[in-house]
Amino acid sequence: MSPPALSSSSLDSNFPTVSSFLTAKVLPGSSHDARALLLTSLAMVSYAEGVKLLATRNICASTTARKLMHIGCGPIFLLCWPLFSSLPSASYFAAGAPLALTSFFTIVGLGIIVNPATVKSMSRTGARQELLRGPLFYGSVMIIATLLFWRRLTAALCISCLCAGDGFADVVGRKFAPAVPSYGFEKKQDDLLRRQKTLGRGRIPWCPSKSWIGTVGFIVASSFTSACFVLYSSRQGWTIDDGGRHGRKGMERVWRRVWGSTLLSAAAETLPVPEGWDNLMVFGAALLADWLVMRGARTSV
Repeated sequence: MSPPALSSSSLDSNFPTVSSFLTAKVLPGSSHDARALLLTSLAMVSYAEGVKLLATRNICASTTARKLMHIGCGPIFLLCWPLFSSLPSASYFAAGAPLALTSFFTIVGLGIIVNPATVKSMSRTGARQELLRGPLFYGSVMIIATLLFWRRLTAALCISCLCAGDGFADVVGRKFAPAVPSYGFEKKQDDLLRRQKTLGRGRIPWCPSKSWIGTVGFIVASSFTSACFVLYSSRQGWTIDDGGRHGRKGMERVWRRVWGSTLLSAAAETLPVPEGWDNLMVFGAALLADWLVMRGARTSV
């Protein structure tokens, strides 16, 4: 069941006339979605530049700035979805916003463009090559989720788990868990395994660089963000239960999907993988959990 059509005529009046003129000349058949892409990109870039400003002026640490970027960009992107029309091409226009940001981060990571502010706000160690891992995978997840699951709960679950869940896991873990060494991944893992008792009981045995309190932060933040998007989607009139059920049973399935994706992706986030690759692990786990819940619901009908 496809999402209900949004009224282009009612939305067109909300856009600036200058933007309307430019996009009508460039993309006459999809001018509304082109303007929506422009506004969505502007919102995401404004947020990113604001975070970079905080980092460059030392108002917040680079690690905090990186997580603010990680947590905020996805929800801002989701909030902009109603700007787009119901045309089949709308998802491609929407995916253009994270694609533009990801492309810029990739160019900076490759050294084609020198931008110390971006490197400082997006990397752990200040090395530009880090932008070719975490930020690249992060943006790729949002692009794939948008193209494959446009205006469906699956996309919102994947993005919520990645942005809110994974982001807050690190923030909460750094705040409340015992400190960990700051050097390379492999050495850090070996060292932490030897110092497990010294670090205390709060560390996860199979991945001592992660903490139980961080996992709790992941679950709380991801489930809250997903629940907010369920309510937001229902207010927009979108189909949030892909199984086709309505009423109490339909909503029960929705909440099973929310909790299933949250819990499995939280477990995946604790796996001992190199920096950056956890973004793909979280995305894959959320996608798998949602598919399993939906598959189980269909076979039980």
